[in-house]
Amino acid sequence: MGSQTLALFFRALRVDARQLPSHVMRLGLLGFVLITLLWAQATALVMGAPGLMFFMQISYINLAFATFAGPLLFATCITEEKEEQTLGLLRMANVGPLSLLLGKLAPRLASALLILIVQFPFTLLAITLGGVSWSQVFAAFCTLLAHVFLVANVGLFCSVIARRTNSAVGLCALFLFAYLVLPGVTFGVLSSGLPPGATGSSDDGTMFLGAAHKVGLVVSRELYHSTAFHQLWVTLTTGFDGGPLNQQVISNLAGGGLLFLLGWLVFDVFNRNIDVATASGARTLASLFQRKGRTAVRAWKAAIVGREFRFAAGGFTTWIIKLLIYGPVAYCAVAMTDQRILLDVDPTDFGAVLMFGALFVVLPIEATVLASRLFRGEIKEKTWSTLCMLPRSLAGVAYSKLAGTALALVPVVFYFLVGSQLYPRGVVDFAEELGDPQTIVATFLVFAHFVFFLHLVTWFSILTNSWTGILLALLTWFIGMWAWYFCLMIPMMLGMITGAMDPENYMLLVTIISGWALLALAALIHVHIGTRLRAAAAL
Repeated sequence: MGSQTLALFFRALRVDARQLPSHVMRLGLLGFVLITLLWAQATALVMGAPGLMFFMQISYINLAFATFAGPLLFATCITEEKEEQTLGLLRMANVGPLSLLLGKLAPRLASALLILIVQFPFTLLAITLGGVSWSQVFAAFCTLLAHVFLVANVGLFCSVIARRTNSAVGLCALFLFAYLVLPGVTFGVLSSGLPPGATGSSDDGTMFLGAAHKVGLVVSRELYHSTAFHQLWVTLTTGFDGGPLNQQVISNLAGGGLLFLLGWLVFDVFNRNIDVATASGARTLASLFQRKGRTAVRAWKAAIVGREFRFAAGGFTTWIIKLLIYGPVAYCAVAMTDQRILLDVDPTDFGAVLMFGALFVVLPIEATVLASRLFRGEIKEKTWSTLCMLPRSLAGVAYSKLAGTALALVPVVFYFLVGSQLYPRGVVDFAEELGDPQTIVATFLVFAHFVFFLHLVTWFSILTNSWTGILLALLTWFIGMWAWYFCLMIPMMLGMITGAMDPENYMLLVTIISGWALLALAALIHVHIGTRLRAAAAL
């Protein structure tokens, strides 16, 4: 077992060392550390404890990227072997489940831990800047390392039980959301008090609700205290005097170990018939709603648009699934937040959640995933050159694929419109705010960021793969944004100190310049995407 594990380990390390995105990711996070350090040094002129601010920014950014690494990096450990049909060859070579799991997990876990460790000498500068102690630095890094270990094993377990990468990534994201977000929300809701009438009541049903409330409060509190988000907040509080070992570190390490053992135990159960994990044999959720024996599908006049809508966007079946999920989820969220029964939800609150949830949560997530898959599937399967042989220009083929994929966003737009009808006051307030030049400029800047980010995702997904492209795009966008605004904020801070600059007018000018700069960069990336697609079509 040891030789097999080491062989897989060194093979994965060699592959990782040859890939440019891996080095770009490490250098990018290190560059962000340097930018944040310069920002902390500049803000030291106007506020105290710059070291604490510097270390808080570094810690929370590392926590965010460590959380994203679970679905995007570790959830592909085993599914990539299934999709490439090499898992059977590994089993035929007498590579056991334990050797396979260790050999696939250890290199990626080592790579993720190295990203954190390489920042450690720089974060010690926070102690020099002031506001942070040695115990806080060590405790925060122990928190992050334990969180990475847990996230890695969550991704590995999902990769074992899922048949395809997309399913593993979605399942891992669902598990992490349920663990990192739901306990805190539930604890906050239950902490507001007992259910009405639960105190002093002799009714069995009411007493049961009161007991369930107390149990839920304790469970949600313990789960919330075991998350890295809570522990990092406690660690970075002024006056922290705890040690590196705490409830979160111990529980995360134990949970990660248990998930690894569970993945090892059920490996053969979920991977007996490995041929069904291939792209041609995989069974998707949409296939459950298809009629058996159907031999023909009505053709669209725009063939490429219809093809992308049916296969990339999921077709009408996926529309129905989204319509059946998004609305009830938002409805239940309003009921839980307001502590009301399902029949007593205010339509205005429901409309507000629909509007803002569709616009600021679901739409960005769906658009990002769709952008990462827009051309990656054709390039990976080497069918892009065949598709470009159609009597259409390359631009026509590309924009037709974009139009067909964009049809997947129709359910989100539908719920946004429904929310605007239930909460018309929100639309009226926004329309009134548009009379303010600052609101117009801020809206333009958000739109420019969104367009630029989607172009980044599409470009990186062509160069690497879908999920790595999303992670690299997030890293590039975040670091670039920090570097850009750091360069623009220093003159404003100096002008405020000397009294020679109006901060409001300067911020308005900076916002306008930033928006047009982002659109210009998006246009350059757009042209480069076309160049890459032409090169792929010539293969």
